[in-house]
Amino acid sequence: MTSSSQILAPTFACRLEEWLDYPKEVGPLYATKISPSLGLSFRIAGRLPLWTHGETGNVSARITISVSPEWMESPPSVQVHEQFMRPGLDWHASSDIKLCYVLATEWADTLSQLESHSHSHEYLLSSAVAWCFASIDSLCVRHLIAHRQHLTHWPAQWDYYSHFDKGVQEYISNRNARQRKAGSK
Repeated sequence: MTSSSQILAPTFACRLEEWLDYPKEVGPLYATKISPSLGLSFRIAGRLPLWTHGETGNVSARITISVSPEWMESPPSVQVHEQFMRPGLDWHASSDIKLCYVLATEWADTLSQLESHSHSHEYLLSSAVAWCFASIDSLCVRHLIAHRQHLTHWPAQWDYYSHFDKGVQEYISNRNARQRKAGSK
């Protein structure tokens, strides 16, 4: 999967940029220092209209996305530049508001399946972009709702995976249960 990831990274970055509103920008971020052979990373910035959880696109969030050459194994890094965002592990955002919007294991598994079952890079790219933005949108809107309602804790009714290894284990357990269920049909 690595070679497809590296080859498609610039196209994936441009597809992400297409979904954002102005002002926006896309360009190289840096050459990977750990392994220069991996190639260039990309930085995309712009405004993401918010549409989930009852929002109508009238509010948008300024975001910066970093896409590495290994974007199919590791989801793009996303930083949100809005006052309504709350830092903290329970809010799925670091102190500099980098989002934890998807588990890396889930991202890599899903993109691997899409790549192996699809004969089209277009389908893979479109699916990855849509999933990426749907997840970012959902998390940003939850922060917006919390801000509007003056919530101080993540509501229990908002679905999410736990953090770190526990979250990965929850995802794997859910994935295995779905596979068993699909196999029994």
